Amino acid sequence: MASQTITLTTLPNLPTPTLRVFPAGSDTQVTGSPFSLSEVPTAKGRYAVTFTGTLTGDHECFVYSGAAQVTSGWATLVNGDGSYDVRGQRQVQVDANSTAAVADRVLGRNLAGGSDGGRTVRDAIRPGRNKVTFNNDGTFDVYDETDSVIAWSGTYARGAASLGPLTTTDPS
Repeated sequence: MASQTITLTTLPNLPTPTLRVFPAGSDTQVTGSPFSLSEVPTAKGRYAVTFTGTLTGDHECFVYSGAAQVTSGWATLVNGDGSYDVRGQRQVQVDANSTAAVADRVLGRNLAGGSDGGRTVRDAIRPGRNKVTFNNDGTFDVYDETDSVIAWSGTYARGAASLGPLTTTDPS
């Protein structure tokens, strides 16, 4: 069999970099894997390995530095001129229901991160699109998307004159 070359780009100056390659749907590495990678001297972060064999189709590729995994991704390896280029993630079709569910989850995330609920992304954007009323008692109400149900309330303060500009808002 002829010698083949796989090239990829990742973090520069990795100590003892290796590439583990698995055919799609398999937990068995291809023959010769893991491959020892050599950084291309004139292109920091660009690595190459030459091996004997032929690879075609989708493969999951894992780059390690010693025992630590650095990155992974899907690659379609096509034997054109005897070289393979690991270009990135395999494309995955996502249906509209899945993307809508992701968007809904993002809107419900806490602005501080790490949880759902509380001060959410949805609540943060509501004043820019939905009804907001300022009451004479120093409170305001931000409505949900129906403009009839209060989503959250807060307090405000005016400037020196009683009809001065709003100076602060404080969500409660």
